[in-house]
Amino acid sequence: MTRKDYIKLIHIARNMTFRCPACGKLISKEMNTAPVCNDCGLNLEPLSDADYRKLLSTITGKESSRFLTEEELEKVYQLFTGCGFRPRSGSRIDQVERDYQEGRRKTISIILSEARRTLGPSWQYRLEKFIASKNDGQTMLYKLPDNQLRQILGWVRRNAKAMQKRNETKF
Repeated sequence: MTRKDYIKLIHIARNMTFRCPACGKLISKEMNTAPVCNDCGLNLEPLSDADYRKLLSTITGKESSRFLTEEELEKVYQLFTGCGFRPRSGSRIDQVERDYQEGRRKTISIILSEARRTLGPSWQYRLEKFIASKNDGQTMLYKLPDNQLRQILGWVRRNAKAMQKRNETKF
């Protein structure tokens, strides 16, 4: 999961988490269920902003999720899952992740098809050589971050334009 995904899930979990005023236990429940502590039988209070920041401070030493590293975000997320938080399958975050992965697959597919079409017979060699020169020898497209995929797509398209201009000047 990315840092952004952790922050989204933590904020969703925070809004679904309640605190028992007597025992201090944190319980994550759906909003449509009666918020009652299983141990004390008392009504639960929604997790306040002050309690949330105190919780973050206790776990990570920081008072805002904005300043947390991915490891710290994972710790906070694990705490909420330990309290009973379960993201809904088919939730917006799942859809965002699926859309993101689909976009990456399309970008890689476009890179490969345009490289095959425009770079000539040695397109694989030229593409791998360019990728390796930019990424410390890493030639696997699916392992590259998005910004590098966009750079590679731009390079392929620039080469296609240059080859098109060369072909036009020959005639």
